[in-house]
Amino acid sequence: MSAAEDLEAAVVPGFDRPRRSSGLYRTLWPADHADTARRKFVTGRGLPEALDPHRIRTTNAALPYVQWMYTRGDGERYCYGVPGTPGESAYLARVEARTLRVRQKVALPRSLYIGGALCHRNGHVYLVHGPRLYRFDDGDLDRRTMTALPMVNGLFT
Repeated sequence: MSAAEDLEAAVVPGFDRPRRSSGLYRTLWPADHADTARRKFVTGRGLPEALDPHRIRTTNAALPYVQWMYTRGDGERYCYGVPGTPGESAYLARVEARTLRVRQKVALPRSLYIGGALCHRNGHVYLVHGPRLYRFDDGDLDRRTMTALPMVNGLFT
């Protein structure tokens, strides 16, 4: 099954009726956008009410241009980086949640527009980047398939 067929099979059947649950990977905070131009919030999620603020630590990752960060389980994050300057490559990186150590990183081709990713409950990570849909089997960035997205009137959808 192609990445597009796999994603369609997972998403489309429940689209026309009320959803009991999402197909997203079970996580408290599914995504965060890395700029200050948007407000970020989720309902009923986020930091626990009883969190001790003295236990919060910060760290930095050696990843430039992180546009989105996606959460999968307790220990995994995926960073979607898109450069703002020509000549640099976009990427998807799999990082450890606590240390932000890069476990895997895959370069993506240049594109006129960015897309987004999702961590699905089936274990796969999906990424739309430019006119392509990628499926990373079981979240492993080395195990990927790519499907070209359709064009309508000569334009990418």
